[in-house]
Amino acid sequence: MTVLRIPLEAPSQNNLGGRTWRARAGHTKTTRANWRMMAASQMILLAIPKATGPRRLHIIAYRKQRCRDIANLIGGMKACIDGLVDAGLLVDDRDGMASITYEQGVVSTSPTGHVCTLIHVDDITTPAESTATQES
Repeated sequence: MTVLRIPLEAPSQNNLGGRTWRARAGHTKTTRANWRMMAASQMILLAIPKATGPRRLHIIAYRKQRCRDIANLIGGMKACIDGLVDAGLLVDDRDGMASITYEQGVVSTSPTGHVCTLIHVDDITTPAESTATQES
């Protein structure tokens, strides 16, 4: 298992409320680009190859003050996940290619002592792949 440390706070879906379509689109574009850049640099640093098959991600978001409800976290992470796909960490974010789970904590429990998001990455082997590996 490999762990990416993204020094960004997971966005809140509540922060998008009340904005015009254009403002939301701009925020989404910026968030997606920032997460793509951070993930790509971590992939180079940790020698993580681009995804060629399904992967499992466990995302732990460390927030400044308090934990949000999990639905808020998942909704806020959509542009971030799209950035991870753009960086090549995932082939696609559809169910067959990605299994994503979420967890959150406050900064005082963060291993870095700062706001960050940790992404645990595992390749998912399909039954056909594990059979072929055993036969080799």
